[in-house]
Amino acid sequence: MPANNLSWFFNVEYFDRAFDSASDMSIPNKTLQNARPKAYKASGKALPGQKSFVLQVEYPGLMAGVGYPHAAGAEGEVCAGCSLDYVTGLPYIPGSSVKGILRSAFEHEGYIKEILEDEEADVKALEEEIFTNSDIFLDAFPTDGMCNGVLEIENITPHHNSSLGTLSEPTPLTFAKVKPDVVFEFGFILKDGDTVSAEKKLELFKQIILDLGVGAKTNVGFGRFTDEIKPVTPAAAPSAEQTASERPPFRRYEEGKCRTCGKPVTAINRNTNKPFPYCYECNQKFRNR
Repeated sequence: MPANNLSWFFNVEYFDRAFDSASDMSIPNKTLQNARPKAYKASGKALPGQKSFVLQVEYPGLMAGVGYPHAAGAEGEVCAGCSLDYVTGLPYIPGSSVKGILRSAFEHEGYIKEILEDEEADVKALEEEIFTNSDIFLDAFPTDGMCNGVLEIENITPHHNSSLGTLSEPTPLTFAKVKPDVVFEFGFILKDGDTVSAEKKLELFKQIILDLGVGAKTNVGFGRFTDEIKPVTPAAAPSAEQTASERPPFRRYEEGKCRTCGKPVTAINRNTNKPFPYCYECNQKFRNR
């Protein structure tokens, strides 16, 4: 089943049949990786003061939005969230996250002065000018490099300290990450200030993102970007017939039928005067997880 909108698929259809006896989460995981969404194209003219730059994700990829809840308890599931735009379905970096990353760099005045190449720069005044006044931070969207897909499954196995040793009790965790080589456009609406020009601000923002990275696990290489954009060679995409054959068609919820197994449900919820959404057997499975 092709994922026409990754946000809808990941947050709604992904868990369809997840708790059936013959469930195999590798199938929806493969659907995520096989998706070939269209790149984001901003419509209309740029707003006054709007400026941007593009950066390409480096290996091993970008993990954004892992703090969002997603786990449901199915074996092999993607257990953490992913930042996916509700309308386009594309992975994105919220403008608030971009702003937070940039502002965190201003805790180190020497670092900002080094980028500006000005040892006399008033970093506190610049911070006030950028983050308190009228500069606006836009969401960052993919604009290129998605011809071979945009998401990929990443498995991480943290270990815990125990009586058996410091590397015992491994816990495999499955995440969805943005693939390397995807190109993001970072946009801002900037004004010339008393301290630096709008162009200088843009250069500063670009260097901070290149240095600090974006998202989770930047300390082990995730979320790193490069401004040396390289072309991506398209690989053969899976056919629609192949993708559709990997998973049963999505079953829409019907009142009076169990959402999980599809069996008739006759018990009535007294609060709604409608049948319960799950049959007794499936409800017990959920309660005992």
